[in-house]
Amino acid sequence: MQISLLISSKLAFESLKQTKQNITFEQAIIKAETYCAYKERCVSELKNKLRLLKLQETDAEKIIKIMLEKGFVNEERYIESFVRSKFKIKKWGSNKIKAELSKKGLKGQIVEKYINQLDEDKVNEQLTLLIEKKLSHSSYQKKDKQEKYQALYRYLLTKGYSSKDITVALKVSLI
Repeated sequence: MQISLLISSKLAFESLKQTKQNITFEQAIIKAETYCAYKERCVSELKNKLRLLKLQETDAEKIIKIMLEKGFVNEERYIESFVRSKFKIKKWGSNKIKAELSKKGLKGQIVEKYINQLDEDKVNEQLTLLIEKKLSHSSYQKKDKQEKYQALYRYLLTKGYSSKDITVALKVSLI
């Protein structure tokens, strides 16, 4: 009894794997449209998704072209959304945003355009809020001024802020 259940579950798993591999071109288009409609996507994210569907490279390229033509994928719209959300929600600085976009193969003037649109006052305000939040932790209460400065500096660098902006914000906050 247990052996037959084991065999039938293995067969079910194998047939499930085969259906993943035997996806039609039309089904792949529908999956790509659904994937891109859920949130903004870039071409590299779509390529990865299509690779997971085990499509042939030529079919994947055709689907990407279709998604671009239909407007499901738009690199500039993706970059704008990415920069805005990572800055506002995750509190990332421009260096980290650029690095993450670069990992996705997105570089150049469009990235610079949206990075430069970040308001300098908002960046400074965000830095100040991050510093105040960290300073409120009990672990920072025990440190002297130099230790606080170094710890905050390292933390803000990992968040992607420039050394110049960090230094200015720390001098104002730690006076």
